[in-house]
Amino acid sequence: MHDYSSHMVEHVLVVLVLAPMAVLAWGPARITRSATTLAFLTYVVLVPLYHLTRLGGIVMRSPGEHVTELIIFGLVGIFFWCGPYASGMSALERSSYVALALPVSIFTGIALHSSERTPFTGMDMTPTLHDVQRGGFVMAVLSSIFLLVHLGGVNITARWSQ
Repeated sequence: MHDYSSHMVEHVLVVLVLAPMAVLAWGPARITRSATTLAFLTYVVLVPLYHLTRLGGIVMRSPGEHVTELIIFGLVGIFFWCGPYASGMSALERSSYVALALPVSIFTGIALHSSERTPFTGMDMTPTLHDVQRGGFVMAVLSSIFLLVHLGGVNITARWSQ
């Protein structure tokens, strides 16, 4: 297994790079407003719940569970990105949707970075406190960068879809 910082890079790449690429590759699709809200709430709950509680350690006890966890994050990412990239949102709604996701990732990353103990035990890769803190920093910085890039991207796709 690898360190927690690498694991955070995997999460960011799966949710903020691969998932939106999959949604964009499928082309324009419409999802309902209630499905978009559910997608957003799923992301908002999953990210801190998984990273700031023991849940992360529970589902990461073996390499097989690690793969399952990445698949779950990929599916949640696809569901999340259907909102701004595939639904019938206005440009303002798309921008707001992505902008409101930014504090979730930043807060979770900062909480990990400033933690005084690791919430993860029993993992195949039980990270040290320093590694958890470094992983939180990686999460906050990379998530911010990719979400800011998406803010530009959703505005471009909003113009294309008009």
